[in-house]
Amino acid sequence: MSAFRSTSFLALFALTLAVLSSGCFGRSSVVGLGLADGAEGEECRQDGHCQLGLLCINSRCTRLGPASTADVSVDLADDAGLPECPGLVGEVVLGEVVTGSTQGSSNRYQGTCGGGEAPDEVWLLRLSSASSVVITTESSQYDTVLYLRDGCDGEATELACNDDDRSTGGLHSRIEIVNLPAGSYYLFVDGFGTHAGSYQLAVNR
Repeated sequence: MSAFRSTSFLALFALTLAVLSSGCFGRSSVVGLGLADGAEGEECRQDGHCQLGLLCINSRCTRLGPASTADVSVDLADDAGLPECPGLVGEVVLGEVVTGSTQGSSNRYQGTCGGGEAPDEVWLLRLSSASSVVITTESSQYDTVLYLRDGCDGEATELACNDDDRSTGGLHSRIEIVNLPAGSYYLFVDGFGTHAGSYQLAVNR
């Protein structure tokens, strides 16, 4: 009887490890003898190593925007009837705060006020009517550069660019535009020098 109980216990223990390793709980997988629970920006090898709501992209736990798919740039552009914009990770609307991380991303763009050497990400902003907007990267974890364009590529489409918010004396960025016409716009979250990290992007009236 004791041998049977011992065998059953070992079988149950092996089954438990197998379930955890498969990531069925959608949170973490077994690494060695501990559970991985990667926060945003931390290293990872697969999605199961990251916290809920994060995906393992370029070996970093990353939070994507509302349309979190591998082809998000193509999907969003197609839905909006716009040209593809490399680095587009989601859509943000007025009154919304979104988060992300440029850690592990690529250096694709450069604003007129900086961002030529740091990795960047792009967010789509669509306005159905003319609105005054205030765009900030307050509470971000690194020295950001922020610029707004009405086209994805080229400085000729740039409407505003800011490195440091002088009103607060900090290293975060702030753009204010009065009566921005209805249309589709691109928000570029970049970094000063080679700086990268987690950011918080807020778009308000």
